[in-house]
Amino acid sequence: MHWDHEPKRKNGPLTPTLSPSEGEREKRRLRALQFVARFMGSPLSLWRVH
Repeated sequence: MHWDHEPKRKNGPLTPTLSPSEGEREKRRLRALQFVARFMGSPLSLWRVH
């Protein structure tokens, strides 16, 4: 977590509300987790694609 890279932060490093950039990062993190879960759940189908 690199809070210092967040631009225009006014409420300090531990603000409870998500800024737009934080929301986007959370979406990307969830998408990555879903991809990993899919990969772990069905490795054979992915190996067939490659």
